[in-house]
Amino acid sequence: MKRTASKRPQFLATRQWNYIVTSFQDQVPMKPVRHRLKLYVSCFTGTQAVAWLKQFFLESGGYGSITTAQVEKFCQKLLEMGIIVDATRLSKGNRKYSESSSRPFAHGPHPYCLAELAQQARVARKAAEGVESKRL
Repeated sequence: MKRTASKRPQFLATRQWNYIVTSFQDQVPMKPVRHRLKLYVSCFTGTQAVAWLKQFFLESGGYGSITTAQVEKFCQKLLEMGIIVDATRLSKGNRKYSESSSRPFAHGPHPYCLAELAQQARVARKAAEGVESKRL
């Protein structure tokens, strides 16, 4: 029996995942978010993430009809994979930001930020603390 080559590209799911994540990182609206009397810079809320992703899936086509619950599960995966992080956990100096994935994704006004930006902010904060300690 002769095998025919598959016309589907290999690792299609990986390509789709990378495309969705890259698009999310590049296009999700980032702005200061106020939450419980604190201001988090360069963040987005859970509501904004769900709305943006749902619109993205609907416009991209090929995903069929997608529900808000499915988008929330996808956001939970982004949180678990460390692509987005809980901004409130980043501000606590004694916590590692990998712990933020242990909390469930909150579809609401809860602030989140991209892990890349969180890492850059952490490095900048440590550099600023180093400069400040040298002055003293």
